[in-house]
Amino acid sequence: MRRELSILKRQLIRKSDFLRHPIKFSKRLQKRIHAKRQIYIDCGANTGQVLTSYIENNPNLECHIFEPQPELENRLTALIEKHKSTSISYYKKAVWTKDETLNFYLATEWDENHKGGSTLLDNHTNNLSKVDYDHPVEVEAIDFDHWLQYELQLNEEDYIILKMDIEGAEYDVLEKLIESGNINFISELIVEFHHQMIENISEEQHNELISKLNEHDALKLVIWH
Repeated sequence: MRRELSILKRQLIRKSDFLRHPIKFSKRLQKRIHAKRQIYIDCGANTGQVLTSYIENNPNLECHIFEPQPELENRLTALIEKHKSTSISYYKKAVWTKDETLNFYLATEWDENHKGGSTLLDNHTNNLSKVDYDHPVEVEAIDFDHWLQYELQLNEEDYIILKMDIEGAEYDVLEKLIESGNINFISELIVEFHHQMIENISEEQHNELISKLNEHDALKLVIWH
């Protein structure tokens, strides 16, 4: 997640979104205005920079954040304490396709505001954060699709923003969301893809997933580059 927040903001508010897709834009706007719940889900919350940005713009959001890195627990706990007036649920679990315990490979080179790169995948070979594959830690992983449907209790009247930066696991997780149909409950998907860092994710597979996501008329897809 080496992206400046200003880049994300430009992507989210760019005028071309309305100009290119006025009907979709209007539908999303109406849904957001009349939503029973406005929910922000952060998969790979990292240091909480993006979460903080959303809270500052809408303190009434219902927030759910997933971050399994043990080193970040104190930082995220302090952030939650700072924003007591906002509902923030913190899950120290990795987002995945099953409820299970998995090896988690930790990044070894960070800067102050970038503590990403740790991954569930052992073939994440071009990771810029220099992952230690020899000494993994065990983490709990969650079936994200199941969690959305049965724990979050999705409703068509909810406005859900899903941010996903999970170092390669996004392909399996998003494919399952599409297969189950739960992707239809997501209004905005902000995702960083990592196919260029993973040996067994081809350019064709990457493009096919994006095409599937773009087939959903109600979904606003924002891809970090």
